[in-house]
Amino acid sequence: MRRLCNARLLPAAATIAAVTTVLCGAYLHDSLGNKTASALPLLVAGMLIVSLIVTQMAMAWTPDDSRRMAGGKAFWIVAGAAVALAAAGLLVDPWLGQHLDGYYPDDVRAFVVTLPFRATFQPLVVIVFPYAVVYRLTENVPASVAASVAFAEVLVFLKAPASQASVLAVYVVVSGVYALAQALAYRCGGMVLLVICAVAFYSRFLVHPTA
Repeated sequence: MRRLCNARLLPAAATIAAVTTVLCGAYLHDSLGNKTASALPLLVAGMLIVSLIVTQMAMAWTPDDSRRMAGGKAFWIVAGAAVALAAAGLLVDPWLGQHLDGYYPDDVRAFVVTLPFRATFQPLVVIVFPYAVVYRLTENVPASVAASVAFAEVLVFLKAPASQASVLAVYVVVSGVYALAQALAYRCGGMVLLVICAVAFYSRFLVHPTA
């Protein structure tokens, strides 16, 4: 824990957390729906704190992974695979969209508002958080990648998106494949490649924005 509480990391971590929160501001506002607007400051503060903590974890516990940038062969292989997986998702998305409420964004505005959340905060929490924690405990990359996939799958089951076993099974497989790709993206290209993959995966929903 001593490495986590490093003042040298705070400026960079705070900047990333602040940018993430600002980008997700419209999504936080819309997520309130008809609820009182007084809850918005709590949501903003919560996202800022969580983003700061997870970013600190990533920078302190997986510095080589979190800061890795473009240039290596693995980076471009994973980036290409992400684009291919996004295209492949178009084959199963229409079927899942018929059985899962809210699978697609309601319209183009909803897509634009949700994209920053899907590209920054969600992968930070779902992928980077379990990866960093397990790597800190084991220093084992395969175990860290597996932890990210497992955490993503647990969230799928907790949300219980479908009552039909066949639909849930397909959704679990799709979610697991995308989580694996994002975990490998973090390993091979840090946050930069992770964000690229997240954007590619969510952007496929533009094909059927009102499905």
